[in-house]
Amino acid sequence: MGSIISWGILRFAVVLVAMWLLRDAIAEYGDWWMLFFFAIGAVVLFPAQLQYYRHREEVTEINKDSLCTSCKHYNADEALCTSLDEHVTLAVVPCEGFMWEPK
Repeated sequence: MGSIISWGILRFAVVLVAMWLLRDAIAEYGDWWMLFFFAIGAVVLFPAQLQYYRHREEVTEINKDSLCTSCKHYNADEALCTSLDEHVTLAVVPCEGFMWEPK
């Protein structure tokens, strides 16, 4: 989830710099603002939304098929083992089952 935010901030900075450099090329100030907000939507918000949907699909898949889902240390919203502070994947159980405790 943090990578979605950090990439969004990086994309926003790139759009901001690009629009700042284009401010003299666009005749109308209102058109510049319209293009700026369109660029924010197309370059920052839309890719972040797609990444978030992909993240939610991965978490849903992990919640269906993982040993960790029945452990009390498991945070289902982020697919996170709270005792080790590591993300759970389908291939890797962070504690390898040694710290598993029922809910």
